[in-house]
Amino acid sequence: MAADRIPTVDFSVPQSSFLIRPIVRYFSQEEQKEPPHRHNFQELLWVKSGAGMHLIDNERLNIQPLTFYLIPKGQIHYFDEGNDLEGFLVRFSDDFLIESVGSMSWNYRQTLFSHFSMHRSLSVPSTDLRRYEGLLMRMWQEQQKKTFGYQAVQRHLLSILLIQLERTRQLQAHDGALLSKEGMLYKDFMEYLERYYRSEHVVTFYADKVGISARKLTQVCHQHAGKTAKTLIQERIVLEAQRFLQHTNLSVKEISYRLGFRDPSYFSKAFKAVVGVAPQAYEVNLSD
Repeated sequence: MAADRIPTVDFSVPQSSFLIRPIVRYFSQEEQKEPPHRHNFQELLWVKSGAGMHLIDNERLNIQPLTFYLIPKGQIHYFDEGNDLEGFLVRFSDDFLIESVGSMSWNYRQTLFSHFSMHRSLSVPSTDLRRYEGLLMRMWQEQQKKTFGYQAVQRHLLSILLIQLERTRQLQAHDGALLSKEGMLYKDFMEYLERYYRSEHVVTFYADKVGISARKLTQVCHQHAGKTAKTLIQERIVLEAQRFLQHTNLSVKEISYRLGFRDPSYFSKAFKAVVGVAPQAYEVNLSD
């Protein structure tokens, strides 16, 4: 691993903007030989049966059967172990999806694949199991045959899969309000935050992007996340800082500059406000 960056797993060839394959039945971290890394694509892990351990950022998840695991682009993760696993791994770039999915009233990047999502996993109701299994198996069959138009078929099947997952997510979260005007404003804010958090740290910048006042944006964020807009901005910056501290040898000063802080002391204050300790102390704790 390079000392100044977090490893990024890329598709091996430009044409491979979509991949589906069965997951291996048994593995350990030693066998994987895969360090913590991030992707430049979205990833879905469907576990039909089996058990294991999966780490996403600082959260350790026990792999459960009949569950989808959602790994957003850019998130740090790795598999620790797996036993008697059966299911599918799906990877796709955003440009692989049909255009209409990106223009719908919801944004899968800010619901299913959000860095702040509470839904890192989605359990599947037994009534929907056949539908999900059918979609995944059909995509895998198209991958195997590679007959005329197979990628177009996969593209539409993947879009149906994401829409179905969003329905499941909304039912489990009871958050149909996300489709309201305020919900759309919140999702727009989160999308701009993901795009600009490294350079823009003030609420007014994002309020202008969304087209509302800073006060209104804070009200919207509090309604949908229980936090102010300023807190969400700070948390996104600090999340990336934690990733750098955990997975690179960059100094606190270097990290602060990469995240748009001219004054490292101000970065340290912002970090401590979220984590409870200064980045230097956090770094020491990691080495203990």
